Amino acid sequence: GSATVVVTLVDRSTELAGTLRTASGGPSSDVVVIAFAADRKFWGPNARRVRSARPAADGAFSIKDLPPGDYLLAAVTDVDQDEWQAAEFLEKLSQAAIKISIADGEKKIQDLRIGG
Repeated sequence: GSATVVVTLVDRSTELAGTLRTASGGPSSDVVVIAFAADRKFWGPNARRVRSARPAADGAFSIKDLPPGDYLLAAVTDVDQDEWQAAEFLEKLSQAAIKISIADGEKKIQDLRIGG
């Protein structure tokens, strides 16, 4: 008889996904969702642990391939890339951010709401 070989490819990439809603409950598109390391030693320009995503029209966002670890997640309006990578900005953002941990290969769902 012939042997059957099954090859299983294990995808260990992470994903942080969710839906962003405004205070009125509708989606918001002029917003940037930022995930950044809880440990500030990982901050800095082009840091792998500081990533952003712009939500789609329905508010859905996804940030892929973050290294495993502890992160803070926040949403901001009217911010440019140079600004959100600055440590002072992340420091300010961290006060209102949601803490989240991502394990190797994990997909996390975390919805966000902005506005009062």
